[in-house]
Amino acid sequence: TGTMQRYIGTNTTGGGYRHYSSPVQAETFATLAAGAYVPNFSGAAEYNLSATPGRVTPFPTVFGYSQDRIAGSLSNYSTFDKGWEAATGGNEPMTVGRGYAVQAPGSILVDFTGQFTAGIFTRDGLRRSPDAQGSTVGTGWHLLGNPYPSPIDWNTMRIGEDEGANLQRLDAAMYVVQSSGPYTGTYRTYLAQAPNDESSSPIIPAGQGFFVRTSSPAAAGAIRLTNENRVTTFAAGPAFGRGPNDERPIVRLSLDNAAGTSTDQLTLYADAQATAGVDARYDATKLGNPSGLNLSAVAPSGEALAIDGRPGFAAATAVALRLSVPADGTYTLRAVRVANLPAGLVAYLHDAATGQQVSLAAQPTLALTLAAGLSTRYSVVFAAANVLSSAPALTAAQVVLYPNPAGTAASVTVTLPAAAGTRAARATVLNALGQVVAETVLTVQSGQASGRIRTAGLAAGVYVVRLQAGAQVVSKRLVVE
Repeated sequence: TGTMQRYIGTNTTGGGYRHYSSPVQAETFATLAAGAYVPNFSGAAEYNLSATPGRVTPFPTVFGYSQDRIAGSLSNYSTFDKGWEAATGGNEPMTVGRGYAVQAPGSILVDFTGQFTAGIFTRDGLRRSPDAQGSTVGTGWHLLGNPYPSPIDWNTMRIGEDEGANLQRLDAAMYVVQSSGPYTGTYRTYLAQAPNDESSSPIIPAGQGFFVRTSSPAAAGAIRLTNENRVTTFAAGPAFGRGPNDERPIVRLSLDNAAGTSTDQLTLYADAQATAGVDARYDATKLGNPSGLNLSAVAPSGEALAIDGRPGFAAATAVALRLSVPADGTYTLRAVRVANLPAGLVAYLHDAATGQQVSLAAQPTLALTLAAGLSTRYSVVFAAANVLSSAPALTAAQVVLYPNPAGTAASVTVTLPAAAGTRAARATVLNALGQVVAETVLTVQSGQASGRIRTAGLAAGVYVVRLQAGAQVVSKRLVVE
C-alpha cells in the first residue's frame, strides 16, 4: 500500500487531454483534482445520450473509452469518437488496466493512493464489433492503462494464441497520446517488428493510458501483463526495437505544420515476412491525431496505416499516401530516413495533380500547399534511378474516363498512355474517406493501358480513380450520379 505521484510535464502549460491510468486498487476520479484544477462531471449524463455531444455545456473533462458504445450511439461524431464516454462523478472508480482521457492543465501533480498492482494482470473480451451500418472501419480500439507503478517495455510483449502470450488476437502496435494543446496532439505509435528510432519509444510510463486494436471482428482480443513486462531499473532506457543497425529497406516521412508545433510520421519498410495486406505483426493501423494533421499510407484494402510493412520494394512499387490537415496552408514533408533500398532503386514522391516526381533522397524536404481536409494526390513510387526523371510525366489530362459523370452507366472506360516497357497497369477507385471501393487490372498494349471500371452499385458522389501504369501514378476525378 502506498502513494504514487504522477507529474505530467508537457510542452504547453495550457489545457490538454492526458491519458491517465491508476496503478492502485479502488482509486476514484476524485483523485484527479490537483491544486486549483477540479475535473468537471456535470455535463456527463447529457453528453453520453446526446446526438450532438460537442454542443453540451458545461463540457465534461473526464472520459473513458468503450468501442461497444459505437453501434448504439446517436452521436454525430465519427465512428471512432463515438466510443468516448464521460465519467459521471468523482466517486466513480478508476478501473485498473483502463485508460482515461482527462482535460487538465499541462503541469499538475496527481496522487494515486492504495494497494499497488503487481503480478499477472489480464484484460479480455476486447471486441471489434461493427457500427450501426455493419462496418468495422474505425472500430476495435481499446484505451487500456498501465496497471503498475512502474513503466512497461513494449519490446517484452509476446504475440500468440497460447495462454502465456501477452497479446492475443490484438495487433502488435501500441499508441500513446502526446498532447500539444487543449484539443491538439499526436499519437506516438510503436511496433517492435518495425525499424524504430529515438522518437518511437517502447516505454509506457507509470500512470499512462494507451490504445491497442483488436485484429479481427471474428474473435475478441486479450492482453496479459506480468512483472516480466515491467522496467525495473530507474531511468534506464531499454534498446529501441531493432536499433540503428537494422538493414531492412526503409522510407520514413514526416509532415509538419508551418509553425512547427504539430508533426506526424509515417514509416514504410520491407520485410520478407510481411505481405502487401494489413498484418497484425508488421503493420500499425493509423489512429487519427487530435491535431487534425495526419500522414498515412494506404494498404490495398483501403486501410490507413501509420507503419506499413511490405514484402519488398521493387521497380513499379507504388504506395499511396493519405494526408489530412486542419487548415489551408503550407506544410513541410520531410524524408526523415531513406535507407537500404535495393541497388539502383530510388524512392520518389509523386504528385498526381501535377505529374511531378521528386527523389526523396536528393530532395528530402518539400513544401506542400494543402487545402483543409483530405488529400490523396501523393504517393511514394519506387523506380530505377533516372527512369522517372527521363520519362515524360503522366498527367491527369492524359487520362480519359468515359462517361464522366457516370450517370446510370454500369461501368466507365478508362484509357491512358503507358511508357515503353510497361507490362502492368491498374485502376483503383477510392471514396471520399480514401477507402477502396473498386479495382480493376488494365490491359497494356501498343503504348496504351485501357479497361473498364464497374460503377454499378456505387453510391452517388465524387470519387478518386488512382491509376498506376508501371512506375507512373496519376489520379483522376470521377463523378457518379
